[in-house]
Amino acid sequence: MYAGGGAHEGEHHGAASSSAAAEANDLDALVFEFGTSRCKFGYAGEDFPRVFERPLPHAEVQDDAEAALKLNRRAAQTESDPEKLAQWLFDAASSRLQTRLSEHPLLLVERPFALPEDPEDADKAAEDADAADKHKTVAQTPSGKKRDLRAREQMVEVVMEELGVPALFCAKSAVLACYANGRTSGLVVEMGATYTSVTSVHEGYAFAYPKSQVTLFGGHDLDAFLRQKLAPQVAKSWEQRAEATSLEQEVARRKKQSWSYVVEAKESGLCRVADGPFDEVQNAQLPLINYELPDKTVVAMGTERFSVAEHYFLGETVPATASTESAGAVSDGPGMRLPELICETGGLTTETELRKELFQNIVLTGGSSCFENMPTRIEREVVTTLSGTPLPLTASGNSGAAGGFTSSLRVKVVAAHAQERRVGSFLGGSILASLGSFHEMWMSKAEYAEHGAALIHKKCP
Repeated sequence: MYAGGGAHEGEHHGAASSSAAAEANDLDALVFEFGTSRCKFGYAGEDFPRVFERPLPHAEVQDDAEAALKLNRRAAQTESDPEKLAQWLFDAASSRLQTRLSEHPLLLVERPFALPEDPEDADKAAEDADAADKHKTVAQTPSGKKRDLRAREQMVEVVMEELGVPALFCAKSAVLACYANGRTSGLVVEMGATYTSVTSVHEGYAFAYPKSQVTLFGGHDLDAFLRQKLAPQVAKSWEQRAEATSLEQEVARRKKQSWSYVVEAKESGLCRVADGPFDEVQNAQLPLINYELPDKTVVAMGTERFSVAEHYFLGETVPATASTESAGAVSDGPGMRLPELICETGGLTTETELRKELFQNIVLTGGSSCFENMPTRIEREVVTTLSGTPLPLTASGNSGAAGGFTSSLRVKVVAAHAQERRVGSFLGGSILASLGSFHEMWMSKAEYAEHGAALIHKKCP
């Protein structure tokens, strides 16, 4: 059952609206999720998107940090611009799917939070929320929520009026990730390219601020770290090859391609998560393992195999004080403390049974969750963190501090196969939009014409 308010809306609609929604459901629905690393676009009912590609046309992985940063910013700007998103959808539908958007209902996957556009906005959001972190950790503020609602309505207007879709539904990525794992409740950990978030989901509803938090740290940060570590090797390799060709542009192009292979292989075998805290100095004698990339570039990996993903467990935590007790898990170093962010978000739930349910259903999704051994390490670290972290009192008046939390809270991390985790939210949207009972959930074109874009907040809370 999909909970969240929209399920009862059909009781109040006229026959014409219900008929329009049912007709829309008979058409093949499309599902779209924007990602700063990969966009996912395809048909409902399928287990992988037809389109799985970078958000910017002809964009390649860059071989220097500054160029990579510019590319990431351009992708973020695309995400916050309804017109650019609409253009991407139109182009992908016509060229890749060879269909018209006006012939298909559209399910849009959206984040359960408003993401600041740059660090200055993050600082302002933190100040508004009385948060101590001035760097990366952001909880959704009232002003951010209003901005999010306005942006949502603008997207609805563009999709309905310019793309002409017959029906629309917007669903939170965290909720869809739960559905993809056969659940309606859980603590959803989304590990993306530019952010990592933890959201409490209960019966198909994603809790708003302060139970959804995001840290501006993700896969692109790991790319930068790996680039720094391997740059001398890749540069030396291409210096040797440059002698074989006088075409400087061709050498530069192939060098970028090498970095693309490195980034693509990062989560799928090149790097993995250590069983416990990993110290590069103490493990400096690890034997080197050579990896040959598809372009024949060979990189030797030692401590880098483990130190890259370790950044999810490295960030410093700002001590809680009278003015910073709401700050929680804070990234103030070269990474973040993901286990603390998970425990804090789950601990904000004061209902005893719900808290137990959340910690027994920690759902991992996103490309950066695909490192080998990531689920096991997160589960182990969350148990350790809970054993020494006092959580807020539950409704029954117990915090569990006296006896240790591991005795009262069971922890279980739910992680599908890596391929499914990479497209978890899309997969959940594919499942939802293909349900026969879903036709009452769509916001039809007729409903939009009658009530306007603001209706989306009632249909899709």
